Amino acid sequence: MEINNVIVCNPIETLINLFSENGFKVIEKELSDYHFHEMYIKMAGNIEQRLPNIEIEGITRHSKKYICTCHWSTVELVNKIEL
Repeated sequence: MEINNVIVCNPIETLINLFSENGFKVIEKELSDYHFHEMYIKMAGNIEQRLPNIEIEGITRHSKKYICTCHWSTVELVNKIEL
């Protein structure tokens, strides 16, 4: 995945693919900091469902946000019902 011609790092790409396989859709994406390749991705889906354990090297979870340690990119989950 690319955002504004910048390639998303592997941990975030893996995370996005995992959530996509579980029914989540990307609803927003932006390049937060071009210099550091920091990205923000928002995904909507059924948060109430049991998601697989997230064990991706370089990804830490903070409530409904997942942040990579390499570029500080963030994937935020929102419930599709809240939209």
